[in-house]
Amino acid sequence: MYNFVFTKNGEKQFLKLDNQDKERILSKLKYFKNNLDYNNNLRILNDMKPATHRLRIWNIRIILEKINDCNFHILDIWYRWDIYK
Repeated sequence: MYNFVFTKNGEKQFLKLDNQDKERILSKLKYFKNNLDYNNNLRILNDMKPATHRLRIWNIRIILEKINDCNFHILDIWYRWDIYK
C-alpha cells in the first residue's frame, strides 16, 4: 500500500486546478494507493533534488519525493507543459 501526502505547496497548486482535473487526480491517486506499477506509472527523476519521481495523470504532472518504500510527498502538481519552468 502506498501513501501520497500533499506538501503545503503541492496542496496550494492542487486547489488552483479546475474541478474536473481535481477529480481525475484524486481518483487516480486512490487507485495507485493499492495498485502502483513502477514500470508504467512512476518514473525516476535525475538531478531534481529533492524530487525523486514523477507521475503523469492525463495532462497533469505530479512531482514526488520518495520518503520510504511506500510513502511519497507530493511536492509539485501542474500541467505538463509548465511544470518544469
